Amino acid sequence: MKKSPIKKVGKVGKETAKGMKKTAPVVCERAGGMWCGWDAPVRCEGATCEWPTCGGTHDLEMCHIIGRGQQGDETPENIAVLCLTHHNELDHASEARREEMRGVLQEVTAHGIGG
Repeated sequence: MKKSPIKKVGKVGKETAKGMKKTAPVVCERAGGMWCGWDAPVRCEGATCEWPTCGGTHDLEMCHIIGRGQQGDETPENIAVLCLTHHNELDHASEARREEMRGVLQEVTAHGIGG
């Protein structure tokens, strides 16, 4: 069986899922996918990583560009679909690299020029 894109949405709790009720379908569509819903085994079918040079289709997650701990919100402009490699880099790179990545992703989410 083919590995499913965005099977889960990171470590999402009920409150986040509720807050992303309107956001998730918009983000999924922007990433080239079709939103299947929170209860579906594959939540976002056909999406690709929104990092401009990636376009990966496996092990995708929705992630905050600016984390909730830094006052990031649940708007489509602050949520990106990333492969695990780019999501991990965004979360754990040096502060300078994270800022650079946030700038690129904000441009992508604002103008839909990703993956």
